[in-house]
Formats: sequence, C-alpha cells, structure tokens
Amino acid sequence: SLPGLIGVADMMNTRSKVLLTASVVLLVVLGSAGTAYAAVFSGRALPRTTVGGFPVGGMTREEVAASVQQRFDDVSVTLRTGVSTTRHERLEDLGHTLDVDATVDAVFAANESWSSYATSLVSPRDVDVVLTTDTTSLEEVADELVEQAGKVGVDASVRRAKNKKSFVVTPAVIGQTVVMTNLRDAVASAGRGLTSTTATVQFVDTAPPITTADAQAVADEANAMVAGTVRVSDGANDHTASRVRKASWVRIPSTDGELGTPTVKAAKVRAWVDSLAKDAKGGGAKAASSGA
Repeated sequence: SLPGLIGVADMMNTRSKVLLTASVVLLVVLGSAGTAYAAVFSGRALPRTTVGGFPVGGMTREEVAASVQQRFDDVSVTLRTGVSTTRHERLEDLGHTLDVDATVDAVFAANESWSSYATSLVSPRDVDVVLTTDTTSLEEVADELVEQAGKVGVDASVRRAKNKKSFVVTPAVIGQTVVMTNLRDAVASAGRGLTSTTATVQFVDTAPPITTADAQAVADEANAMVAGTVRVSDGANDHTASRVRKASWVRIPSTDGELGTPTVKAAKVRAWVDSLAKDAKGGGAKAASSGA
C-alpha cells in the first residue's frame, strides 16, 4: 500500500543520512589523526626508518646525526693475515669518511612527501650511509700488512763484481701483494652496515718491478762496454785502460724503480786521458779506441 511504501522510503533516507554522517565523522577523525601524525613527525625521522639496518624512527635530525656518527666511530675492522698478524683498524684509517649531513638529509627526504607519512606506518625504509672513500689509505695499509707478514719482494740489481772487472746480477726475490678486491669488499660491507667485521687478508705472489731478466739484460750491456778496448798513445807509448778502470767508467742509471741503459762517465774518461797527457814527455796524447 502507499503508506507502507512511504514508511520504507523514510527509513532508507534516515539510514542514508546516518551512513553519510558516519562517513563524514570518520574522514574528519582520520584527517585530524593524519594532521596530528604529520605534525609529530615533521621534525623527526618517520617510523620504521633505519640507517644501515639500525632504527632511527622518531629521532630528531640531531639525534640521527649523533647516532650515525657514534656507530661509525665504533666500527672496528679486524684484519688477519693468517700468519699470526692481526690488526684492528677504524673505518677512517681505511679510507672511509662519513658524510653525516648527507646521510641525515637522506633520512629526512621522506618527510617532504605526504605519501611517505602513510607508507611509513606499514613499510620499512632503510637509508644507505653516505661515505666517501680514499683508496690511497687502504693501499697504504695493504703495503704495511705485506711488510708485517714478511712478504715484501726485492728488485733484482746490477753491481760490480768483487774483482771490479765486470758487472753481475743480484737476483730478484718474489714477493706478495694483498688481494685488494677481497679487502675492499670487506671494508665496504662494514661501512654500509656500520658494523664491525673480521676479514682474512689474502696474498698473491707478485714479481718485483725489476726482474732478474731485466737486470741481466742491463748487466750484459754494461759488460759489453767494458769488453771494448780503450787505448791512448802519447807518441812514444800506448796506454790501454784496464777492465777495472773501464768498469769504473760505466754508470747504470735508475729512475722510478727502473734500470736505465748503461752510459759512460765522460768526465772520468777525460780525467784519465788528461793525467796521461800531463805525465807524457814531449806532447800530446793520441787516443785510439775500439769498442767503448
């Protein structure tokens, strides 16, 4: 009947008004809660935020900076060579420097986005530590580890023989160097997680810069120079330079760890000729040389 239909319609209208009112109230409540939530965390790291796996949610910028700096300072990298040598190094000594400001900025970058406020309630967010690296420092530590482990190589060298008549070679000694890839990975991992770690240093055989073969080639050149005949005539007598004297005239240069081509010390040759001329009676000396 018509009255019955009117009654049903009134009930539906009333129910709709109630639902609408409830929806409005819910939105107001959620909006108020969201505004309050944003206000609380406007100057603090958002919930479920970590730096290198360590929680910093709710911390102020100053607190995050202090926390990250302290953790960085506390990290210790233990280096073991496997030959009873153990060293404990700080990240800074291994060439890693913490950029505190950049790390804190990365933590609070999410505070500029409203969507981040919502997602931070359900989704964790890990921020990488910002580090700068200096490979020179790590390489210096690696060199010290080689020295401490007694694994330093020795260059081959060229010297005059005991009889002073020729040049002989002192053979090179094969040394070892640190496998830098493994060492860098271990240090980088400690830096990313700001956690202390222990790394076993590995070594690999390495020939020194000047090999025995290199030195022998230079010695052969020097001995070829000594083998040449050097004779000076003063008009009455011939004077031939001895092998000892000729060997003293040879110079073997070394630049930046490399042996150079043997050369003649011209000043010494000239001094020898001048002394003969001075001692000669009646005049000038004439030089004749075969080979040099």
